[in-house]
Amino acid sequence: MKKELVVSLILVGLVLFALGLQPYLFNAEESKQSTREEIVTGASDYPSLAVELSEMINNISPTPALGELGWMAQRISFIKDGSRAYIEYTDARIALRLLLEYYNQDGELKATVLATFIPTEFGGWELQYGKDRDQGKNLSHFVFDGDSNQWIPEIK
Repeated sequence: MKKELVVSLILVGLVLFALGLQPYLFNAEESKQSTREEIVTGASDYPSLAVELSEMINNISPTPALGELGWMAQRISFIKDGSRAYIEYTDARIALRLLLEYYNQDGELKATVLATFIPTEFGGWELQYGKDRDQGKNLSHFVFDGDSNQWIPEIK
């Protein structure tokens, strides 16, 4: 009798466990079907992409912000005819830079960090993580203009 009760409880536990896993298994199947589409951008796409990427910076940055306002993107340099960009950002205490690849997944803009940089004392950037595979490539620079509240091409 005691043996039968233990076996029954184990069977009930296994059934409940299997039922509990069903939603996770079902979602895993759905996620396998999601599509990742590369975005090849042109100059006309850069201002709207800059807005979206700058809004994502607090979630993209591998370094947590020290300031209360979080990270603020200041300059975005798009690799021409590609789907990667350098973002320079600050929390008013420290400045950082990252190289990311952006893409659409299930209709939503996503980004993956490929490399991170810290400033050097000479105004450059020192690689901290990843590979800077776009060093020296043709870039299109955009800066945030606080007066117009827009991303505009950088004028040198």
